[in-house]
Amino acid sequence: MPTETETREAEGLVQNLMKNEQIALGSGRKTRAEVAQSALALAEAHDSEAVKLLLMKGAFDLLVRAGEFDKAKDALLHLCGVMPDIPDENIAHIIEHALRSAPRTNGDPLAGLLDDAKARARFCRQRTSQEVLAVEIAPGRKMPFVKCPAGTFNM
Repeated sequence: MPTETETREAEGLVQNLMKNEQIALGSGRKTRAEVAQSALALAEAHDSEAVKLLLMKGAFDLLVRAGEFDKAKDALLHLCGVMPDIPDENIAHIIEHALRSAPRTNGDPLAGLLDDAKARARFCRQRTSQEVLAVEIAPGRKMPFVKCPAGTFNM
């Protein structure tokens, strides 16, 4: 997962990569879905995780705006496969952000993905808060410890 600084630095590069696509979209030569496919292709070809993340998020957003919910879902699942360490809270935020500008339809085809991401994020927060213990190692000084299940392992 790229850091916030890496992501900010990648924004300019992504804008340059997508400049011609944005012009084509604005002039009507390309549709949102076509520009999204170009962004996904650029993401596949790029080495930087920050650039990949921004391009794939942008493609997802464009596909949602175009009403291509199945393709958007596939793009988001691909993003999660390429970068499995993206926190579920971030995935939920990406979906919520895209849905704000989505065309209104009967039912929300991305609602299941959003609910799953929110549930996983809640579970991770609960699990982390339950398993971290603060043990007093000296007067007024505590050290965090994490509960580990009993058993053996190879090191």
